[in-house]
Amino acid sequence: MKTIKLIRFSFMFLFVISCMNESIKPKIDPSSEINQESLSKTTQTFLPLASLAWEVHSNPDYKILLYSEIAKKFDGDANALLNIFTNNESFARYSGYEFSNKVSTTLVDFNIASGEKFAHPQIYIPFYDELKANGMLGVKDPVIVLRDGPPSNDGLYQGYTYKNDRLCDRGMISEEFATENEVWVISINERVDQSGNLRNARQETYTQSIIDRLTIKGSSCLKEDWVGGNLEVNVIRWFDNISQTSTGARFYSDGAADGDRVANVSRKSAKKSTTQWNLNFDFITGWNTDATYTNLEYAYYVIFEYDPWPAGTSDAVFSSSFSYEYRSYEGYYDKNIIHRNSADNYDVNVGCISWVMD
Repeated sequence: MKTIKLIRFSFMFLFVISCMNESIKPKIDPSSEINQESLSKTTQTFLPLASLAWEVHSNPDYKILLYSEIAKKFDGDANALLNIFTNNESFARYSGYEFSNKVSTTLVDFNIASGEKFAHPQIYIPFYDELKANGMLGVKDPVIVLRDGPPSNDGLYQGYTYKNDRLCDRGMISEEFATENEVWVISINERVDQSGNLRNARQETYTQSIIDRLTIKGSSCLKEDWVGGNLEVNVIRWFDNISQTSTGARFYSDGAADGDRVANVSRKSAKKSTTQWNLNFDFITGWNTDATYTNLEYAYYVIFEYDPWPAGTSDAVFSSSFSYEYRSYEGYYDKNIIHRNSADNYDVNVGCISWVMD
């Protein structure tokens, strides 16, 4: 009987050990294999991307390409789209196309499962510059975090690792932990268009009214958690000749509830409540001759922190009969209606944001 008990204990001990990762500090308590069927549908949608990321980590050649692309910070943040493994012909040829084809298939499946036809998944490494400067990149196994829901109230996110191709629990991961350990966040990029190209803010050499001198008022006003990277300040604006009505409203924006990007603001800079960004963002080129309409009188706008899927939409309500949707986990920074005669030197200082229209 003692022999049987010993065998059972040994088996259980080996099972738990198989999901441990010695590279993580003891304060992170590793557990055992995760039952994927117990996870939410959204989380399960992200898991094939996490598996791809782990395969990248496990192959030195794949990881070299990833790090080289992340170092470019093509959109201002330390991330790289997963399609780098499908768009790089020399890499695809070198790898025998097998992994490139696998990535391509996985991305298509993700778009179908998520219902987001033009979503572009990425790997984001928080505190990349600090980790690189301290020689902490590529030293330990990364902890994988999925940006598969709204910001956490306590700043903690579920961490994952793989052992023998099995998904394992790495405990709850904090921002503090990410400053000293490599974390790979799997998320959807917020700054590329439907084709995966960088979407630039609307800036022109001449415009009649611009959003300028914008400030986010410090740490308490960050509407983006550490897993989300830089703040993505977007605006939706539309114009009409009649105030407080949805009849004949002139929509003027690049994309429905997503709006246009006003500014890509680093969290580090935004924490300093005195930081001011000179944007020269084109609010409207001409009140008399814009968007094919003439003599526009009123502008409706909502400025918000944009979040991609799985974030849903919220309503910016202007009256009992008129509201507009914007996509964000958090509430908006500012919304209002401006008459054209008030647009010059329109000065906003409310809540978490201040900005000027020139």
